[in-house]
Amino acid sequence: MNLPKLKKYLTADVVFMAVFAASLLAARFMVTSKHKIVLSEPVKLESASLSVCVPTGSGWQSMDKWAAAGKEGVYILAAAMPGHGTEILLQWRYIGKAEPAEPQSRLVKRAGELNSEIIEAGQLTGQTQMQWVQLQPSGSSGGDIFIGCSKLGYGQVLELEVVVLGNPLFAKRIFEKVGESATVEKGMYYE
Repeated sequence: MNLPKLKKYLTADVVFMAVFAASLLAARFMVTSKHKIVLSEPVKLESASLSVCVPTGSGWQSMDKWAAAGKEGVYILAAAMPGHGTEILLQWRYIGKAEPAEPQSRLVKRAGELNSEIIEAGQLTGQTQMQWVQLQPSGSSGGDIFIGCSKLGYGQVLELEVVVLGNPLFAKRIFEKVGESATVEKGMYYE
């Protein structure tokens, strides 16, 4: 056996493995930094004693205050992350006087309005106890919708909707983190 030749191949293998390991670490850093979820400071809706957060930073375009949305007593707060493989649209919706319905009924009705199938359901355990569903539009080649609903006091409703084209696992993480950010002043919330 030729020892110098063997050492040369072993050294080359070790260098190759070191370069490969460094590449994996760099790729992991890039993926985790791109998919890190940073939330804004709470955005308060004074008339409802309600505060929520939206994603901010790295590619996000976010509103910094609630906006009236046509109907009296309805306000929205939105954020978007355009293109590059995953596109996400997020919208909080506060409804001051909603038709009486339990959150689960509202979610089933919304699935019907969007011609979508419920593929997963659950509950976020933040202060507002948000019921949620993951929808997949019928005949869709991609894209998922996450919708959550919290019943607040005095006939008020808080909804969160996240629409994703691309990575539904990332969108679910965003939905959960943003959904758990909702806070309502004492006395305004009931389950």
